[in-house]
Amino acid sequence: MRRIKTRPSHAPTRQRGRAEPHLGISKHAEELMALAVEAAQSRHLPGFLEQFALRSTRMLDALWGGVAVYRGRETELHAIPGGGPTTEATTDWLISRARASQNDVEALAIPKEMAATLSFPGEPGMVIFVRIAASDNERLGTLFLIRNRKSLGADEKRLLHALASHAALSLENFRRFSQLERSKRQWVEDIDAISDYIVVHDRAWNIVRTNRSLASHLGVSPVALVGEPMSSLRQIAQTGSDLPCPFCRDMQRPKEEYVAASAERVFLVSTSRTPGLSDDDTRTIHVLMDITDRREAERRYRELFDSIQEGLFFATPDGRFLDVNDAMVRMLGYASREELLRTDVSPHLYPVPEAREKFMRTLSERGVLRNYEETLRRKDGTLLHTLQNITAVRDSHGHIAQVRGLMLDVTEQKTFQSQLQRERDFNQKILNTT
Repeated sequence: MRRIKTRPSHAPTRQRGRAEPHLGISKHAEELMALAVEAAQSRHLPGFLEQFALRSTRMLDALWGGVAVYRGRETELHAIPGGGPTTEATTDWLISRARASQNDVEALAIPKEMAATLSFPGEPGMVIFVRIAASDNERLGTLFLIRNRKSLGADEKRLLHALASHAALSLENFRRFSQLERSKRQWVEDIDAISDYIVVHDRAWNIVRTNRSLASHLGVSPVALVGEPMSSLRQIAQTGSDLPCPFCRDMQRPKEEYVAASAERVFLVSTSRTPGLSDDDTRTIHVLMDITDRREAERRYRELFDSIQEGLFFATPDGRFLDVNDAMVRMLGYASREELLRTDVSPHLYPVPEAREKFMRTLSERGVLRNYEETLRRKDGTLLHTLQNITAVRDSHGHIAQVRGLMLDVTEQKTFQSQLQRERDFNQKILNTT
């Protein structure tokens, strides 16, 4: 696939049919220096390439020239206006020969049938293809020139190599600049697509950047917030900060995370600090994640968790509790959930230490235990008879990472069964005696 790009140029073109005087080495050096300046200052690739082709045509005493730029399978042709191929077939021939050329500089005689389609006085003798390659030898494009003379001198070849180097450097710089611009646009699009509120401010507490979600919440455009003081965002959430930024708490810490609330919403505020554009500047990035629904779901889950009359627990494989409900706290005889969670009760919990080893061995083998009977010890030392349903949660390596269970207190039933058994034994003795 190819695209042909030509446009009018304000630069003067050489008069057809007249050979310009030979340009000396010093003049070539001036032209090359001018090319370097144009490459550094230009931000428009098509315009630069047309000027480059025009200068190359003039320096090599050519009739016409252009630069083919390769973008994958697509070719963009940037040529000087006037003259050149008058048919698509001739243009296709030039591009195909340019892509097929394997030499740094190659001169080919123009076939007569092709020469007839070129709008030049006289008969063009040759077309010169100059390979333009990146520093890693990737082919970026080809410079081609059409002229009457059918030979190339050594000085002209050196000049063509110099022109190719200038073109390669310019194309690489333009490519890097384009990649940087694309990355910048992509970054802006990415943060604008995030539903969390994002704001960046400098050391002077002025807003540098916000995403679209935050700006929409405030009813303005992101650009309208740039330069505004961070204090203008206090309406979003009450954080209790006395600093000019409502979301900053400790400027000495590179990262912060805490929960802040407004009248209606709850936010998780994550803060990070990075170096700015200058050595004495720091950029602070705040991300406000709306966790109102999550907090409400957690509240409902906790209410349900604590309302269950059976003991619920999450524990580590070594027996330390990670979370328990109120029923579990009461069963084990502790004053509060906090006391139970901060205490390593595993050594005290099992009256017979071997019982825990048997329990973990059985759980590891089966993965799930149903109606598992176990006798535990309360905080005050009294025994607790339980009936448990236990599930082992394993990690990616198959090892038990967490133990989750539901525990039923059957101490009263056990006591009643023991009393009933004693009465049966007593009655049996009486019957045996009589």
